[in-house]
Amino acid sequence: MAAQNAGLAPITGAYIAGLLINRHNKYPQLTDGMRTLAYGLFVPIFLVKTGSDVRLEQIGPMLGFVLAAGLTAAVAKIVGCGAGARLCGLTTRQSAVVGAGMVSRGEVSLVVALPESSPDVKFGRSV
Repeated sequence: MAAQNAGLAPITGAYIAGLLINRHNKYPQLTDGMRTLAYGLFVPIFLVKTGSDVRLEQIGPMLGFVLAAGLTAAVAKIVGCGAGARLCGLTTRQSAVVGAGMVSRGEVSLVVALPESSPDVKFGRSV
């Protein structure tokens, strides 16, 4: 709710909440229990709901742009994160793994973009 009031995507608020819950690893049992519950129940439901909101038939006119933006984002992550890892002392191979690992499969982008995809829908509610 706080994330929505601040104009952030709900997934960003959830991430921040996760950071705040166990900042200094004082409650590892709580963290482990939440991880099990999240990955076993909430994440699959969340991604199925998000996937069901995607309308692939509407992407046709923008396919070229979507592919170009996706390729640009992937290259930027590989190069940018790989360079950062190299600057931090990792080997070239390790840096390449870090860069490649940062390339999203797209689900987070969809989660962030979907609420903004329609001018009259904001975070799943009509305005």
